[in-house]
Amino acid sequence: MVLFIKILLSALIVVLLAIAVIKSIAGFVKLSMAARIAQKFQQQEVLMHDVQANFIGLESKGEQQTRGNGALLLTERELWFLRAKPKLELSIPMNNIKDFGLKKYHAGTSLGVPLLYVHFITETGEETVAWSVRKAEDWINSLESATGRPSDQSLQLPAI
Repeated sequence: MVLFIKILLSALIVVLLAIAVIKSIAGFVKLSMAARIAQKFQQQEVLMHDVQANFIGLESKGEQQTRGNGALLLTERELWFLRAKPKLELSIPMNNIKDFGLKKYHAGTSLGVPLLYVHFITETGEETVAWSVRKAEDWINSLESATGRPSDQSLQLPAI
């Protein structure tokens, strides 16, 4: 019985250490993102931000692509996203945004919450990207203000 308790305590210590390491890495990633944001943007130019935006993906990449969390920022000039691993930086100028709104699915993925999507013009054509963000309705309102256009109401979801 004593041996079982020792093994159980050892396993618990290993689990707690693993959690501490994961939290440290997550904290480091957030700090490095914050540093990158501070390098690129002045605080007063940021209209909205979410450093835990869940990147659902680019429509052109289909269902088989790397999703992941990152920093999403909105300024009067652009909508900007940075994913830490694997690194992805996406900058969408306001003039290139065709429409935006909320939808349930994107690139074969649904998270059970409204997804913020943005349809935009690229150098090679058109693309759509989506994220799961906190305060999705606030993002819509801020994008409406920044672009001077209403969101695509046909795909907007009722308030939850």
